Amino acid sequence: MRIWITADVHHGMGAHPELTERLARWCLERAEPGDALVLAGDLACGDARGLAALFAAFAGFPGPRAFVPGNHDLWSRPDEGPGSLRLYEEVLPALGQQHGFAMLDTGPVRVPQDSGAGAGRAVALAGSYGGYDFSLAPLGDLPPAARQRVRAGWRSGVMDGLRWNDYVYMWRGDGRPWDHAALAAGCVARLDAQLQALEADPEVGTVVCVTHTAATREQVQQHPLARRDRPELERWFLGLSGAAGLGAAIRRSPKTRLAVCGHTHHAREHTDAEGRRWINLGCEYRRKRWLTYEPASGTLTYGTWIA
Repeated sequence: MRIWITADVHHGMGAHPELTERLARWCLERAEPGDALVLAGDLACGDARGLAALFAAFAGFPGPRAFVPGNHDLWSRPDEGPGSLRLYEEVLPALGQQHGFAMLDTGPVRVPQDSGAGAGRAVALAGSYGGYDFSLAPLGDLPPAARQRVRAGWRSGVMDGLRWNDYVYMWRGDGRPWDHAALAAGCVARLDAQLQALEADPEVGTVVCVTHTAATREQVQQHPLARRDRPELERWFLGLSGAAGLGAAIRRSPKTRLAVCGHTHHAREHTDAEGRRWINLGCEYRRKRWLTYEPASGTLTYGTWIA
């Protein structure tokens, strides 16, 4: 069996519908019964617009289907939409369930493995939006004034003329201010609980963990925006890229052999000392690809870029 993973589809936002169709067709023509599918966030364009159409494009997939939301999936039109918190807790899980997709933030998906080294034990798909809490950005080597400027950029969502649109389109809907770090803390806690429960489950042999945002600094380093000649902008961007607590939770799970993220549109890959693979798929607005993983052999295969 293979696990099919892609990210940052952005259906209806910067990507033409025919690109989504080509992406889905490439998978559906090659997937086999017993395979599993995970979409790793930034699926559509906020307020669940276009999300039902995206899910419907994969209706013919011959196995379990799952997703995690991305930050763009939590965007909501101020004073018009349902608000980001309701999207995350109610709208997205229900819409996924309606179309046969499990939202991994609400619990893992177990996939039977009938052959290979892990035959008889399930492969578990765990995951989370992840969020960001600015912990992936080292500030200790910056002068005090530069550190203050970066922190001010995290509070405002603006740095050197660049605006992070989450600060405009993510809001709670209950009158209280949105707190990115608090959401990330909740994501970390839930993911850690998922992974520890799977560690204790004798029926699970391997775990694949999918987050939208990055779990380690290695998954986001050397991004073109993170220019070394502009260290304050680099640290601002790294801080908005993920949460170190996600990586800590994953490292506490020996069964987790693969951790995949999206979010930054820049491909990265590394292997840690325990042989665990960490991948940023690097899908872009107008260029996508698939990653397949065979748990029985540990084989990873990248598909061709689809544009």
